[in-house]
Amino acid sequence: NSPPVVSAPAAFTIPQLTPFELVASATDGDGDTLSYIWEQFDLGAANTAGTLVDNGSRPLFRSFTPEAANARIFPSLRFILDNANDVPAAAPLPGTSSPSFFTGELLPSTNRSLTFRATARDNRAGGGAIGDATTELTVTTLAGPFRVTAPNTAVDWPAGSTQTVSWDVAGTDAVPVSTTEVQISLSLDGGLSWPVELAAASANDGSEDVLIPANTPSSTQARVRVRAVGNVYFDLSDADLTISGSNTPPSISVSSDVTTQQGSPGTSTAVATISDLQDVAGDLLVDVLGAPDELQASVSNSNGSVMLDIAAACTLVAPTSGVKVYPLQLLVADTDGAVTTAELVVNVGRNATPTIGQYSDVNLLPGGNVQVAPDAPPADANDNLDGLSVSPTTLPDGGSVSVNAAGVVSIQAGSSSPAGVLTVTVSDGCGAVEQRRIVISTADELFENGFE
Repeated sequence: NSPPVVSAPAAFTIPQLTPFELVASATDGDGDTLSYIWEQFDLGAANTAGTLVDNGSRPLFRSFTPEAANARIFPSLRFILDNANDVPAAAPLPGTSSPSFFTGELLPSTNRSLTFRATARDNRAGGGAIGDATTELTVTTLAGPFRVTAPNTAVDWPAGSTQTVSWDVAGTDAVPVSTTEVQISLSLDGGLSWPVELAAASANDGSEDVLIPANTPSSTQARVRVRAVGNVYFDLSDADLTISGSNTPPSISVSSDVTTQQGSPGTSTAVATISDLQDVAGDLLVDVLGAPDELQASVSNSNGSVMLDIAAACTLVAPTSGVKVYPLQLLVADTDGAVTTAELVVNVGRNATPTIGQYSDVNLLPGGNVQVAPDAPPADANDNLDGLSVSPTTLPDGGSVSVNAAGVVSIQAGSSSPAGVLTVTVSDGCGAVEQRRIVISTADELFENGFE
């Protein structure tokens, strides 16, 4: 198994108290699916739980679990979208209202260096391999914080209009950051993606008049991003703004979460209803985004009812008890290109061990035959049975043993004593097994540990 070959970005100097994004690239000689993790790799005194302070040397960013995405935003996007670039020490979990965990993310505010390591795992069954690469960022207090200053309120921008985007250069145009140009982009889904480029390389002078393309889909979740060209730092506008046009985007009503298990075959579930003021519901285009490689997910539109088809691989991460939540994004587009997104939640539990009932022991003379059925047929809670087997399949002096799909064991004794123990194994597609014993005895002997 060849380990992945990983590349990290070049070293940069960034302004203090400003978000940034690191993107790794990796190749795998075996073509294996890769997962990534970005971690800060600096030694220093630990922060006290619930208190985040940059003393110039300690680590500032916690680790997260590996994922399919090769990029990481610092701090987490949810805080930037909530206008908390300076992340609070404690914050509520997504979807809750009371603080319940320590964030472990703090933008640097001192002159210092930050070392980050990108690790790629190839997830090969039976023994994976890893590769890594590091990069170093130099933080300067001579610049920053770099901030978008307008639009920062819930304004309305008509498609086809010219609007002004403003930002606080905050010394980033001078040495040592030396950013001469910025890219300006528009998001239509609240900052999750950036499909509309408003300016590819605007002078980093704090203001730019940009044209909102006439074919820009309507949205009530638009955001503006100003990002340094040739560097990794950026900032987002503070509030959702409206892009208005003649077309109204589709609406989505998600009906329920979906629960499945590792190794479960594909299932189809109605998860949402969709509609549009201009288009027939059945003409709307649907897609699902954000599923890891081990979770096959697709959606279809049946006259406005969205069906989600999912199949979870045996290697998909799931806890030993309970479920792991995988949030997916349902995307709906109308014929004019207006897009609406909503969250679909897939709960994945651990693979269930297959079951089979108990067998009665048998008394069998040489030359005799018998069939033995379990008191409950083979079953698997997530419909993932992969067959049954019996061991041994031969008995002394011409005897034989077989088992059918219902778990019925057929025993044909040879010309000598068949006494011994049979083991019936039921397995599923993920390799989980359940075993049962059948003890064969003759009228005068019982051997529980093999055949003689």
